[in-house]
Amino acid sequence: MWTEHPLGCSSVLLRLLQSLCGRSRVMRSTGPSWAIVPGVIAGIAALAVLSTADNWAWFGAAAVLYGLSFGSVQPSIMAWTVGRALPDRSGAANSAFFIGMDGGIALGSVLLGGVVQLFGYAGIFRYSIVFLLLMLVVLVAGMISRDKKPSAERWRQALYF
Repeated sequence: MWTEHPLGCSSVLLRLLQSLCGRSRVMRSTGPSWAIVPGVIAGIAALAVLSTADNWAWFGAAAVLYGLSFGSVQPSIMAWTVGRALPDRSGAANSAFFIGMDGGIALGSVLLGGVVQLFGYAGIFRYSIVFLLLMLVVLVAGMISRDKKPSAERWRQALYF
């Protein structure tokens, strides 16, 4: 299936390379929020490109950007969630993460199903950018408020939002 079109194979290979290119190093040294921010920005760019794509090259560019985004954001948030839980509650944290993810997919499908009837598929992608912008604003606001805390407390929370 991936060999039918070179862009499909390229997207898979680029995603594999991206996972090896240092996201975990960034997370360990600066905390998960700094690994998530570039991924959210890549997601915004992917949806913007996808909303205007009209040929395979643009669809391929959107696929690469979205793969980079999802491949950075989803594992970082999952590791962040499980890392904040008590050791004996890590299974519950993992379960809560996936329940939240499944609930978000279900709710998003319903909400965006109404948007597609009104604005078409390009409208869905543009409307979805609003959610990523909201996530980016909340994340950056949390990072700023964390950085304003006294240094001893900031040191304790070095890996957490």
